[in-house]
Amino acid sequence: MHRKKIIGLTQTILQVFEENQTRTVESKEIYAEVKKRLRLTPEQMELAYYRPKFHHSIRSTLCKLVNSDKIVRISKGEYRKALPNDKLKGLLLA
Repeated sequence: MHRKKIIGLTQTILQVFEENQTRTVESKEIYAEVKKRLRLTPEQMELAYYRPKFHHSIRSTLCKLVNSDKIVRISKGEYRKALPNDKLKGLLLA
């Protein structure tokens, strides 16, 4: 069964990165900020695979943002806002 879409999730995550600019942000911080800023339904708070369902939605959204070059994955559970020269680094490494 599909998870119910969380309205404003992508925008909220991007705001967290805007507020932190070049600092890395842990996924734990993102979970906490989304929980604080958005109204989540009881269904989204239910556990699925030992985590609240909204955590899975956040991880999916983070993956899409990484693939669209808006954020960069630093390590497991750590991300930062993409900088203009990040694309150049990727091309040089390829």
